[in-house]
Amino acid sequence: MISKGITKGAKRIELLFSSETNDPINFLYPYSLLYKFSFTLLSDTDSLTYLHLQSCYLLAPFDFSGFKNLRTLLVLQLLNVNQNLLQGLFSNCIHLVNFTLDQCDLNSDLKITSPTLFHLNIVNCGDQLGRVRNIDIIASNLSSIEYSFNSSYPLHIHMMNIQAQILSKFSYRSSQISTYRGGQFTNAFEFSGLKNVTTIVFDGIQRCLQDDVIPLLFSECLQLEPHL
Repeated sequence: MISKGITKGAKRIELLFSSETNDPINFLYPYSLLYKFSFTLLSDTDSLTYLHLQSCYLLAPFDFSGFKNLRTLLVLQLLNVNQNLLQGLFSNCIHLVNFTLDQCDLNSDLKITSPTLFHLNIVNCGDQLGRVRNIDIIASNLSSIEYSFNSSYPLHIHMMNIQAQILSKFSYRSSQISTYRGGQFTNAFEFSGLKNVTTIVFDGIQRCLQDDVIPLLFSECLQLEPHL
């Protein structure tokens, strides 16, 4: 079926594999029952502009060489996301503008580098062992970032370093805005990376922001537009 779609010049492919998340074995060994997906199935896909992968385990090598015209990539649920995957993605997908990681398992620190990326969503992604991941975002054309994480433990919040000169919207949804490192709590991101942001959305944070976050917000984010 996949091969037929490719030979016919399919522009949009959605591969939504089933995952029995309530199975106790699958909970203990989450990759054991997932479909093992190889990118060789999508070779010679120059026509593809939209790809949605869900509930599968990606097999190395992460070959994106046939995805030159890919513009939107969504990866959801238990994908083994690491830096090797992202490096192959952004070095080959030179027209990618929309990228979403949703409920993915982050196996390493991540560095997202792209001159074309316009929208980035990182939604409820974590590490099975609860390790904090560093996420570096270097994207000169990035307009919006949406980050959300439903953990109530500050140790699980990821650290983000954002370098995006024209970023205009930043959305942060989590019960925590800081993580514990080096014997102290540190904000999950630096406001200095949000200098040109005009809209910031905080949602669900279970702490008072007035003492530390609000002063930084208005001293660093000078382009914020007031909303009444």
